Amino acid sequence: MKPEDIENMQAGREMDILIINAVFGLEPQSCMVGGHPPGCTGNVSYLPYSTDIAAAWQVVEKLLADDITLHLQCDNGEYRAGELYWNGEWSKFADADTAPLAICRFALLAVREENDNPGAEMLAAQRKAFDSFDILPGENDE
Repeated sequence: MKPEDIENMQAGREMDILIINAVFGLEPQSCMVGGHPPGCTGNVSYLPYSTDIAAAWQVVEKLLADDITLHLQCDNGEYRAGELYWNGEWSKFADADTAPLAICRFALLAVREENDNPGAEMLAAQRKAFDSFDILPGENDE
């Protein structure tokens, strides 16, 4: 799916199924055979991630668990979910009329990018490891 398709996708069942697949890593039918995303009751019933803020927040928690940061902003009734650069500029984001839809659009864009960039996981792990150092390798080398 192209980024433009995600950015124009409306809230509803199609987006919710994509969230189950792309964000939680499950096929919708796997809900019936033991893989249970939040809200699954065993009959491919799931939370309305793209229309309900409580359900969308589970998407946020999954992104954070996967080391994908997310900021949410509302300006004059327009919501933006995405990542910020250190200087406050948006690096990647999704806009929508509702917070749940903005969160879901961003989640789909973010996991799409992670899947397109297999080295991203390794870079995130390296970043996390370097955060634990007081001095980075190469500093104070005399």
